[in-house]
Amino acid sequence: MNVLQKVICIIIIISFLFSINPHKVFSKEQRLYDYVLVEGKDLEVYKTNYKNIDIIYSSKEQYLIEGLKKYLDILPNCITKNIKEIVLIPYSNNLNIAGSTKDGKITLYNFKKYQSITKENIIYHEATHTWAKSFIENKNFNDFYGTYKEYVDNDNNYVSNYSKEFSNNNNGKLSEDFADAVAFYLIDNESFKEKFPNRTIFINGLLNTYN
Repeated sequence: MNVLQKVICIIIIISFLFSINPHKVFSKEQRLYDYVLVEGKDLEVYKTNYKNIDIIYSSKEQYLIEGLKKYLDILPNCITKNIKEIVLIPYSNNLNIAGSTKDGKITLYNFKKYQSITKENIIYHEATHTWAKSFIENKNFNDFYGTYKEYVDNDNNYVSNYSKEFSNNNNGKLSEDFADAVAFYLIDNESFKEKFPNRTIFINGLLNTYN
């Protein structure tokens, strides 16, 4: 076998190996592909599946995936089962938001820049939005946030400055308050219970009933 034939054989073998890689995403239909093009860099885009959740990420976020899986392991199954997809975008959003959620699909922006405790909070917060939507869609409550509001009023305080600002600017909506509440509850249950006893009763009731 001459040198040219050896080179051709090597190219064929390499092409074959890439073709059977189950995690590599070549399709231009993948949403992350457009973000990569916008950044102007030729980043490889990957997809893996964990707990029936598609995780799509570029080579920049590859080292974050194992940590992301650990956060998903901590989440109760009644929450994770509502997540269809998580996309990691390798740079910040124009609105400077850490994440967004729509129809069970979570998008995380520049996730690598955050400290571990903040990453954990972001994941739990966005995942909780998918959980709340499931209650609303399945009509488990006549008025999910209306029911939650009774417990919020009894606590007589806000979970965070962010939830306070969002509620005040959106006619008292409590979607962000609930997302923050569940995130803080999962991170430090005892501390949360001390500060927000009534929200704790509500969240415990949901977990005991639906988990």
